[in-house]
Amino acid sequence: MQAVLNIKLDVELVENLERATAAQSVTIDQVMDELARKYLAAARRQAIDREFERYQALHAELKTKFLGENVAIYQGQLVDHDPDAMELVRRVHQQFGSAPVLVTLVRENAVQEFIVKSPRLALAT
Repeated sequence: MQAVLNIKLDVELVENLERATAAQSVTIDQVMDELARKYLAAARRQAIDREFERYQALHAELKTKFLGENVAIYQGQLVDHDPDAMELVRRVHQQFGSAPVLVTLVRENAVQEFIVKSPRLALAT
């Protein structure tokens, strides 16, 4: 399914787009569709990053109440929790649709650290 969107672009930009798309055998519509998808993905990532920052700020409180449970953070607020991550995701999707909601397991530390040992680095020292 497609929708028509009328947008205004600078004339020089359109001319450059026409030349570039013709050289690559793609349409301006395809380029704009790809750009919109990339923009939305970046916006979603930024929203999830903000929710994670809020999760970190709330972590001490969440840990006392929900240690070992999964929590959902939306627009900086705890909106739901459940020991079953899939059940929580189902409810969150039902309530918020495709909006970016952070769902994470509350652990002892807000940020989980991983140590990766490399045999190459060990041999180099």
